[in-house]
Amino acid sequence: MAPEYFDKGTIDYPMDVYSFAMTTWQIYTGLFPLADIQIGLKDRIVTNQERPEYPDSMFPELWDVIEKCWRHNPEERPTFLDVEAFLKPCVIHLSASFLVLTNNHRWKGEETPEPDSERDVSTSPA
Repeated sequence: MAPEYFDKGTIDYPMDVYSFAMTTWQIYTGLFPLADIQIGLKDRIVTNQERPEYPDSMFPELWDVIEKCWRHNPEERPTFLDVEAFLKPCVIHLSASFLVLTNNHRWKGEETPEPDSERDVSTSPA
């Protein structure tokens, strides 16, 4: 929950941005944000301004977007148009990484390479 929800109790647009950041962190890590907080959730989020920790494997660009989205003051959070602009470099970086990883893999529909001459192909299925 966004910090201002504890004070106002109403839902507005900046809360969605805050929730987006928490959901993104949760999808990336597979963990529940602030799961160790059972008692004193309001104090830890509102007063202490606690947020989940940076996962070492996360791209710094994505972490930067998340941190902007869960800023304590809702007026300082980006809009979703801003988030989209922030995420474009992340998507480009991830796409380039994906292409490098898959460069040596065959895609469906590509020709099957000739078998190695040392391998016995007589037992291979037709």
